[in-house]
Amino acid sequence: MTVPLPPWAVMWLLGVATFFAVKIGTMLRATGWTAARLGEYGVGTATLDPRPFVRPKSASLPTPDWWQGLVGLFAAAVLWLVMVPAARLVSDWAAGVLAMAGVVCGLHFGAMHLMTAGWRLTGRDVRPLMQRPWRSETLAEFWGRRWNVAFRDASHLLIVQPLKRRLPVRWITAAVFLASGLIHEFVMSTPAGGWGGPTAYFLIQFAGVSLQRTGLAERLRLTAGWGGTLATAAVILLPLPLLFHRPFSEQCVLPFYDAVVSLAGWDGRWPEATLVRAGGWMQWSILLASACVPAALDWRGELAKLPPLLRQMFWVYGAYVVGAIVALGGASVFFAEEVARTRLGTAVAAATLAFWGVRFLVGVFWFDAKPFLTSRWFEAGYALLTVGFVTLTALYGFVAIS
Repeated sequence: MTVPLPPWAVMWLLGVATFFAVKIGTMLRATGWTAARLGEYGVGTATLDPRPFVRPKSASLPTPDWWQGLVGLFAAAVLWLVMVPAARLVSDWAAGVLAMAGVVCGLHFGAMHLMTAGWRLTGRDVRPLMQRPWRSETLAEFWGRRWNVAFRDASHLLIVQPLKRRLPVRWITAAVFLASGLIHEFVMSTPAGGWGGPTAYFLIQFAGVSLQRTGLAERLRLTAGWGGTLATAAVILLPLPLLFHRPFSEQCVLPFYDAVVSLAGWDGRWPEATLVRAGGWMQWSILLASACVPAALDWRGELAKLPPLLRQMFWVYGAYVVGAIVALGGASVFFAEEVARTRLGTAVAAATLAFWGVRFLVGVFWFDAKPFLTSRWFEAGYALLTVGFVTLTALYGFVAIS
């Protein structure tokens, strides 16, 4: 008697089978293989670009920053240990989406990035799968150059090259997005249902790419700068429920999450007060980390160039921000039950949400920190702070709603 597999196991089996089927297809499009190179490319890397493995090794390659992979693993841990239990206070669908985001952070941004760095040390010119997608100003840039470039490489070999002499570029682009939709349907909808959502999502992305290539989009400033970034983010994020539809989230991802965390004897849930208290300690931790900023940015020397009143106002504003973080963190640490269960606590949670949500948006869309990120430590620290801002925003958002 056979025991039927749970939907999450079917999802992983289909995903792995699809990945290796596509990888075999890319192998057949390249020449120059040896047994060793086939083994390296076939089972030793997540890339779907065979060229680094059929070409001679390079003597010296710039190594991808290891810290990015470590930040990806840290973000995955935060999502699974904090955000998924917080989202469960409100919605199993949202919890499943965040659990899937944790898988993407842990694999694509984390483990696979570290794997890529290792291959580059051996002389293989393998590129990271994720090329800082948050910097995209157009959908074409996001999907074609920054997000999961492995699929871009495979689609170029298996779809674009065979069709480029038969169809115009627009229809080839449509074929690539349609193929992506069908692959996601196969992996995500087969075990859980919800057919049609993933395909509709990627057809919307194709429509967005086409729109951004028109003169109207240029006149509306939707193809560059903040206008392009915001338009791109809107088209990617707003239809996301079509891609991560409820059956997939609730029947595949969340049960997979529960199966994994149960190995540690945990049911994947924290009491509301525990989450609030964790948020308070996280706020204080960010405050301690931020204490390094004045020295790193030489506030004393730079502020000395300002008139006395502006210098004094800057320090006063800084003191008020520090005081607000101390107060909001203290409310969560010492009055966690009240924040989690009373109307006044809901107001405190909403205020904390607004505080950190605005800080995140200002950091992403207003601050230009690049000139000051002069070392890998500074880059890693800034990335970790951003992860903290996102976590606090979402955590208190779920607490306020619940």
